[in-house]
Amino acid sequence: MALGRIVAPAGLVVASVMFAAEARAESPTIPVHVVVEAPASCTDEEKFWAEVTSRTSELSLGPATDETPVLFVRAWKVDGVVRGDLTLRTSRGEMLPPRGVVGRTCEEVTSALALALVLALEEGALESSAPEPDDERSTAPSLVPEPESYPSTAPPRRRRPRPPLRRDERPRIETSMGARGILAHVDGLATGVGIYSEVRPPNLAGRLSFRLEAATWRRTVARSVGEAELTWLLLRAQLCLRPVTTLALSLCGLVDGGAFTASATQARNPLSYSAPWAGAGLAVNAAWNLSRTLGIEAEAGGLAPFVSDELVLRPNVLMFATPAVVTWVGIGPVLHFD
Repeated sequence: MALGRIVAPAGLVVASVMFAAEARAESPTIPVHVVVEAPASCTDEEKFWAEVTSRTSELSLGPATDETPVLFVRAWKVDGVVRGDLTLRTSRGEMLPPRGVVGRTCEEVTSALALALVLALEEGALESSAPEPDDERSTAPSLVPEPESYPSTAPPRRRRPRPPLRRDERPRIETSMGARGILAHVDGLATGVGIYSEVRPPNLAGRLSFRLEAATWRRTVARSVGEAELTWLLLRAQLCLRPVTTLALSLCGLVDGGAFTASATQARNPLSYSAPWAGAGLAVNAAWNLSRTLGIEAEAGGLAPFVSDELVLRPNVLMFATPAVVTWVGIGPVLHFD
């Protein structure tokens, strides 16, 4: 009889070890049901699920049942950007707070939403709740010895490592180049062109950027004593901050440095004049992204010159005087580089 009492627990121990090994070998996936609300040209269930399966193999598509977690995926375009959110209804019927993302393209938003789902998986949001213990089973005596009577053969449970970020998900520096035609008011209407390069580091969620622009303005002045050609050659530095809004607007502080030249050759008293040009001001940029790489940008701004110049032809005819404030508007294409 004593031998029987010893053999029975030993058999249960062997069976328990074999069952644990089989459970670890199977590693079943977690079924989820996906509902996508988005324009067909933007994303759908197939595109979203392809992004998910490229990051994890622990999930599988399942039917809509009370025990299956449901993912509500939304994406929409607004004001030149794409927005999306992911809402999860757990197997317990709880609605978790939505996770929102913003991107320039539907592909970026779809990828970010898939990553949000994987992070939710790592946080345990998709795990089913454990069943309530049965009163009879909990009160019945157990034939398995206490854990102290034999060593545990199951390895310690380890937290699944977070999947590494793909190359297109890592923080990156965005660069762009653009050109535009300019209308400026400098004691009269002047026309010009400008080209610029912009760098947007990942700091502050990509809302801060630095821009360097080279521009030239030109204006003709006609008076009774003759005509004069006025030219500005500018090198402008801008530090821009994009507010947290749905519009692709940027507020920029800027400084100008360059040269001002005037030439009154078609006059009774020919005169040429050159002087430094400098100033500081503010500008507002509005961008429309036509695609991932091409967009259109408009700018309006004002500048207070640090210098004061006058062009006077004899007999004491004022051709030009530097105004207190210079204003301008410009529009043109822009190319984005990742």
